[in-house]
Amino acid sequence: MSIYRKIIKQKLEDYRSQLSGCLLKMKNENGIPWPHEVTAVSRFISRRLYHPDLDISYMKDRGIIKSHRLSGQFEYYAGLKPKSYINLHRVSASQKLLRLPKLGKMSILKVAYHVGYRRPSTYIKAFKRQEGVSPGKWRKKS
Repeated sequence: MSIYRKIIKQKLEDYRSQLSGCLLKMKNENGIPWPHEVTAVSRFISRRLYHPDLDISYMKDRGIIKSHRLSGQFEYYAGLKPKSYINLHRVSASQKLLRLPKLGKMSILKVAYHVGYRRPSTYIKAFKRQEGVSPGKWRKKS
């Protein structure tokens, strides 16, 4: 494994660990802890964040999300629909890679792939929605 692949893997694992640690403390704005089912969805997402098949149907197929009610409950507590929650954390993880000077030459396509996107266009749209600029412009500003 090249030194760059090790750096990428370490940065992404660091982000996933931070996300998993935060899940232990999750409460809504009134200080009420998240229900077990909502926390289970969040944990499942954090463990498989970079898996390109991770979406609602993937979670339904594995029995993690069993009903629309749970998706609504997730949105109530997390403040985002599961798909938006996944995109938020994938984009945030990608920013860790885009900030690394050693990886400055890494293409946006490779960054998208490493954080779980199959198509760079999907990644770029999610990034723009979250940050207001494309990943390339964001990288230049950082």
